[in-house]
Amino acid sequence: MKKLFSILLFALTILQSSAQDQTSVTTVRGTVVDKQSQYPLPGATIILLNSDPAKAAATNADGNFRFENIPVGRQSFQVTMIGY
Repeated sequence: MKKLFSILLFALTILQSSAQDQTSVTTVRGTVVDKQSQYPLPGATIILLNSDPAKAAATNADGNFRFENIPVGRQSFQVTMIGY
């Protein structure tokens, strides 16, 4: 049976900015890495939960992702990748 690995959101950085309509939004960016090896995971899918419309991003070759125009406040994300 395949050993399951955890995915760790590493270096999750939040940069706050202000939208033109004075609604507070932010940019969320980070890197998805393997918990044990700490190697970046390209092709992982990150979904912002409870958003309307739905927002998702995929990691690049270096495991990096970026969401823009996310409302300021506590947010939940789901990270998935085939084989994990």
